[in-house]
Amino acid sequence: MGKPMTTGVKRLVLDLVLDDEGQDLIEYGLLIGIITLASVLAMTTIGNKVKTYFSNLNTAMPASTTP
Repeated sequence: MGKPMTTGVKRLVLDLVLDDEGQDLIEYGLLIGIITLASVLAMTTIGNKVKTYFSNLNTAMPASTTP
């Protein structure tokens, strides 16, 4: 017959562990993900503060009367 299945699987796992091609791509992907998450969190926080600021400003301004 052929090689036992476990030998092929062991070789495949060993090749995947030792192969470092594409490692940079994964690192760049993770970096982009972290930057995206930080950007979304920053925009959400800033957006809420700006919304509160303009809401308070609108409340503090006198109502305009149209003749």
